[in-house]
Amino acid sequence: MNSHNQFFDYQTFVNQTVQDFHVKDYSFTGHSLGGALALFMAVQLKKKAVTYAAANPYRLLSKAQQAAVKNGDFAGLITDYRHRLDPVGKIVPGGEVIGKQFIMDSNPRVKFGTAPLAGHMTDTFAGMFNADGSAQLKVNPEAIIKRVRKIDTIVAIMQDIQKRMEDLEDEVNQESRALRNSLNADTVEGARFSELTIWDVDEILTERAKKYHNGVYTFHDPEKFQAFYQSNESNIKQLKAFQTELMHAAKKNPRAR
Repeated sequence: MNSHNQFFDYQTFVNQTVQDFHVKDYSFTGHSLGGALALFMAVQLKKKAVTYAAANPYRLLSKAQQAAVKNGDFAGLITDYRHRLDPVGKIVPGGEVIGKQFIMDSNPRVKFGTAPLAGHMTDTFAGMFNADGSAQLKVNPEAIIKRVRKIDTIVAIMQDIQKRMEDLEDEVNQESRALRNSLNADTVEGARFSELTIWDVDEILTERAKKYHNGVYTFHDPEKFQAFYQSNESNIKQLKAFQTELMHAAKKNPRAR
């Protein structure tokens, strides 16, 4: 690292202060450039840090420290808050989030507070904390969990529709078998259609039916039903995977403090 920059100077200041005053329990905080300095030193000393709209100092870290960041080693130590449109807090190309980063809601009373540059100011964070000290996030993890649980209802409806279709298809197939058996019985001597043979019955059913599937004359297209079942089951599987992913992400970051 260049020994003539603010990060080197701040590192020297922190190390000297800790040494001179024998400080043991401390953490870092800062906004914008101050946030970047706080993130940098939190990584150097493996200490806690809470920052706001911090510029990302990832490229200034050593290769070993960058690897630790990628591995999530600082997720329990470092938290950065930024606003959605603030360009300063965004990850630089080739960078990584150091610790955890949350998108905070912006103070609505600040003029132009949601604008890209004005939204970087410190007063856009003022008053945006709950009574328990947790940040008011743009999207609350608890709200995500509540909405994600509604996927269970959607899946249940999809499964019920498929079950009804399967039951209907089975019922229609049973009636088709019964019809064929009844017509065949009517071809015996003395019956209603004794002048016909069972081959005549099959020929008539073949003309009227859409398919002959698994020994049954079907008056619907079973291939289309199967295609629907496969598509429906695939969609259910994807929905459940999406639900699991969202729940994991929300529970991993409950209420940001």
